[in-house]
Amino acid sequence: MKIKMKHIFTFLMLFLIIFSISTQNNLKNSIENVQEDLQDRTTNLNQAGFWNNFTFIHITNLNWTVANETDWCSGSGTWDNPYLIENMIINASDSPTGCGIFIENSVNVYFTIRNVTIFETTNGIKLENTNKGTFTNNILSNNGENGIYMVNGVNNTISNNQLINNGMYGINFSSNCLNNKIVGNIAKNEGTNLQDGGIYLANFCDGNEIIENIVYDNNVHGINIEDSCEGNLIYNNTLKNVVGNQQGYGIRLDSDCNQNNISLNTIENLNNFGIMMVTSDQNSVTNNQIIDISIGMYMLIAHQNKLISNTISGSSTAIFMSACDWGEIIGNIINNTTNYAIRIFINCDDNEFRDNIVKDNIGMGIQLDDPSDINNKFYKNSFISNGVHAYDNGTTTSWNNTMIGNYWDNYTGSDSNDDLIGDISHNIPGTANSNDSLPIWDDGDDLFPEIAINSPTNGSIFTLPPEFIIDFSDVNFDRLWVTINYSNIEYGFIASPGNNVVIDMPFSIWNLLPEGYFLVKIYVNDTAGNVNYAEITFIKELPPEPPPPDIVIIIIISAIVISIIAIAGILMRKLPNKDKIKKSRKLDEEQLSKAQYFKDVSSILTILAIHNESGLFLSKIAVRGGTGLDENLFTGFISAMGSFKDELAKQMGLQVKDKGKDNVIEYNEFTITLMDGEYLRLGLVSYDSLGVLIKKKCGQVLTAYETKHIDDLKNFEGEIQVFNDFEEIIDKGLDMNLNKKSIINTKQLNKYDAPESFITILNDLNSRSDGFYPAEITLILVREMNISEQEANFMVYEAYKNQIFLPTKLER
Repeated sequence: MKIKMKHIFTFLMLFLIIFSISTQNNLKNSIENVQEDLQDRTTNLNQAGFWNNFTFIHITNLNWTVANETDWCSGSGTWDNPYLIENMIINASDSPTGCGIFIENSVNVYFTIRNVTIFETTNGIKLENTNKGTFTNNILSNNGENGIYMVNGVNNTISNNQLINNGMYGINFSSNCLNNKIVGNIAKNEGTNLQDGGIYLANFCDGNEIIENIVYDNNVHGINIEDSCEGNLIYNNTLKNVVGNQQGYGIRLDSDCNQNNISLNTIENLNNFGIMMVTSDQNSVTNNQIIDISIGMYMLIAHQNKLISNTISGSSTAIFMSACDWGEIIGNIINNTTNYAIRIFINCDDNEFRDNIVKDNIGMGIQLDDPSDINNKFYKNSFISNGVHAYDNGTTTSWNNTMIGNYWDNYTGSDSNDDLIGDISHNIPGTANSNDSLPIWDDGDDLFPEIAINSPTNGSIFTLPPEFIIDFSDVNFDRLWVTINYSNIEYGFIASPGNNVVIDMPFSIWNLLPEGYFLVKIYVNDTAGNVNYAEITFIKELPPEPPPPDIVIIIIISAIVISIIAIAGILMRKLPNKDKIKKSRKLDEEQLSKAQYFKDVSSILTILAIHNESGLFLSKIAVRGGTGLDENLFTGFISAMGSFKDELAKQMGLQVKDKGKDNVIEYNEFTITLMDGEYLRLGLVSYDSLGVLIKKKCGQVLTAYETKHIDDLKNFEGEIQVFNDFEEIIDKGLDMNLNKKSIINTKQLNKYDAPESFITILNDLNSRSDGFYPAEITLILVREMNISEQEANFMVYEAYKNQIFLPTKLER
């Protein structure tokens, strides 16, 4: 566990360093660009001969048409052709309005102010009761109060402006400003008193978006939101070097500023607070980077706020809370603080802290200061290399839930049952005398897998391949295999841990065994190398020969037989004998192909359908031993085979068959065959290599299935329910009933033209209450009718095609 955590934190710290360097370089470039652009703007406008002799512009909703008649205003005031004022330099030191541009009561028209430079006045641009304006690429500098000042404005956009050295704020939304956008602006050196800074919203300014702005080198604050402003988005802004006053902060929410979203911002090098929330509730603070700030996040009388996935580094105190209830502090990374990672001061109740990483902090990891801190919950947090991990003076603090606690790198207990929970509690210092009763701990896997054989009983006698029914379990299961007679014969089996797992013995293994007594061991191991096994004995025997008759009976029987043969000889001249026609004949090429096809179908364990592009598992059909296959594990392997089969085979020690042709890998007695269509990949797991006919049929089924689902496959977005018909189509297209338990269709058998011995064998098999596998008939035919395995396979296949076999109810 320690090794894993070490790797995780090495990666996180490397990411943090790279992010910090990248942010600093980008900010430095932005600052230099601002300075160059400010100098070039004046030069270029003067050289181009644009308007540079204005001292102010004052427009109301009534005089846009008058302004439009001048050379410096164009457009018609519509959405697609707004009024446009651009390319001006306004020295507004003598403006009677105290503004460079003053627009009031403009609510019905669209307009744009672009490429305008305004300086030496009270407010560079002032907007009152104004909607639908766009202010872009302007420079507003050296104004006594604000670069842009707005009151009662709706649906305005302020983007890519430079706001330099203004006396109060770069952008000031004074009251009732709704659904405006502040995007991509740069604010520098704003403000000289305690309430000034880069961007300011107050008094019912709701639903505004403050996105991708750069606020740096300001004397007091970065972004200040106060007095009942709700539902604002503060996203991906950079706030750096607010150094002019000890009360400064990066982002501030104060006095009933609720339900705001502060996300993906970078805040660096501040004297006091990174993010501050005072009497503001239900705000979401997520994925922010807060670096080298005295107090990373400060919350006072702030309830139901969420601090999620933030990174705070290099602070004196990363998170400070006082009189805060029902908060969620989740998934944050806090490191390199000098005093506290998280300090819970007084009157903080029912807060939840989980999935946080508290690492490499010099002083305290988490401290609850006072008994007035009640019912706070901590679980799934990680405490690593801190001066003191936690100190609890609170009341009824929970350091674990009912299932799991926290990870403590100084835990002194062990985990004897490998459930990743320490066997004894971890004590937390402090007056509360609390402890983590379910500490997270991993001291390595030293438990052996568990395995038991439920069936058959020891010493059972079999004339056909046995099935072994087992229970086995291990949380780190690796693989399962079977040996017979002290590893003289070994085969693997694909299965997942569980109860009543069926382990088939393949016919290919069964046929290698002579009659007699055998010891079977079923092994299971885990990823740590722990191995366990269960063993059982069984006896293989062929059906018994009849006992030898005495001599009298032999003479009588011989006489009867001779008489019957004589009579039969006369009749045989007149009537053809079915057995003589059917027996020991040479099969033609088509019949051999069908015989091989039956053998191939009987050999299949499972067929999986995988989406080519995404590699997602769509559906499968599994028979006999294939029902235990974990399709999720196997899907990844099948997907990898398509492009990397040679490399995989080399790394896994497997043998690649038909290299450069079909995707086929053989492993022990298993064969894995891969067939690709345009959108789908079929993975077939079988006991034997597959012949030409079944591959041809697979190709036909694959093409037909892709044609049926062409729209689903082209537009695939992860919905696999539409492919539930896969099993039915594969069942029919590949005759998979040949690989399922069956019974005899006696009505059809009575009409079937076949050797009497074959009919007798089928009737005998039908007496089984639980049915039989068609492949079992082959061995009986070879033995009883003295024919080749190929001819037996062909006979069974022909019987199947004549509807002699019916699936049992369980298989339907």
